[in-house]
Order: sequence, then C-alpha cells, then structure tokens
Amino acid sequence: MSRGLVFQTIKEHRGDYFVQYAPAASGDLFALLTLTFLQSHKPADIAKLMDQESVIWIQRYSVPLMTSSADDSGSLIHLTGTRDCDHLIALPTTGGVIVHWKMLQDCEFPQGPLQEKHLLDVYRDIPFSTLEDRHIQAVSRAKRLRLGVIIIALWGLAVPITVGLTGLASPVLGYLIIAYSISKAIHKASKMLGYVKRSKRENQKDAEELRMRHHHDHCERNPEGFLRLKAENFEREARDETRREEPAA
Repeated sequence: MSRGLVFQTIKEHRGDYFVQYAPAASGDLFALLTLTFLQSHKPADIAKLMDQESVIWIQRYSVPLMTSSADDSGSLIHLTGTRDCDHLIALPTTGGVIVHWKMLQDCEFPQGPLQEKHLLDVYRDIPFSTLEDRHIQAVSRAKRLRLGVIIIALWGLAVPITVGLTGLASPVLGYLIIAYSISKAIHKASKMLGYVKRSKRENQKDAEELRMRHHHDHCERNPEGFLRLKAENFEREARDETRREEPAA
C-alpha cells in the first residue's frame, strides 16, 4: 500500500540562475526541473542550459524529467524560433540520456508510472514525509487552533464576570469601574463634537483613510488603468519573492 510519499524540493544556485528540482511522487511519470533566470538571456543559451541541466539531474536521479525555464517573475520563458517546444523531456537509458524537445504521450515513457519502492531507492538522500506524517501535523495544527479559540472565548467571559464579582465584593471598586467607563464614553463624545483636540496619530489615520477613499474613487473612474497597475504590482512582487527565495551561493 502506498504511503503517499512527498520528497523535499531541491534548490541549487548557478550564479545568474538557479535550479529547482521537484522529485516525482508515486504514480507520476516524471520529475520536474525549473531553471529560474535572474537576468536576461538569449533563448538559444537558455535552451543549451536546459539540455545540460537535464543530463546532470538525470545522472544524479535516474527518473524521467521534464525541464522548463522561467524569468525572475516566475513566468515561463518561451523558446520560439529556437526550439519547437518550451519544455524538454529527458529519459534515462542504459546508454545515457535521451532528450526530446516535445511533450510525450504516456505510453512513450518506458518505465510507466513510477513506483514507490523505486523512488525510495533513487531518492535515498532526499528527506520525505508520508501521508501519515502530514495527517499528524494537520491534526496538531487543528488542536492548537482550537485551543486558541477556547482561550479567547474564556477570556471574553472572564472579563465581564470578574468586573461583576468585583462590584459585588467591593461596591467602591465597582463604582470606580463604572465611572471609568462613563468617562471614556464622554471623552469619545467630546472628540466627535470637537471639544477635545485629536491626537497626531488619529489625524494620520484619518488622512490615510481619506487617501484610500480617494484612491478607490480614481480606480472606479479608470478600471483599465487600475488593472494595469495591479498586474505591474503582482509582477514586481513575484520578482521580489523569487529573489528572496534565491538559494545562497
């Protein structure tokens, strides 16, 4: 019976690009390899590097491999005019490695769906987790979340109960608590009526809310411009995230 193995992804730095190898899982036909380029390269050079990396990783892990390339925003790099396909499939053979610049049919993978026993042997140096491991972790997270909800609920009940009991045990302290609540309400009302000068922090908060409403109004007036800005922001964030995740040299 399959244990639902998930092997850890491997990242390695190559200078102006890095590679990410995602091992195959039980029942898959191939593993995945992605070359992420941090600088602009010619398509011909990218294709050559994809060929080289595919051979390196097939020799390291004898499992069929699909290789792709991406820019620093995570977008697929197209090799139009250089190769007939943007992806390559590399197959291990007794004589070495066969590379196909095309997508293969399932029946063209000689090993067929990969078996768990074979993957454990090939990936013996890669950490993995089982379905049972992930289930235990999920249950543990759910228990911690449930405990947090219970603590918050008890705190919500404890505060008013404590105030009520304090009032019964000490009428003077109870009166003080009531007086404090009334003074807070009067202070808030005075601010609303303008009798109390607002703090610098509150003025900054109001200015920020006004700016957000102003921005929202302009977005509604020019939805196409807003969508372009949104796309540019997403692309910039993707590039920043890629560079933050870049493996150390």
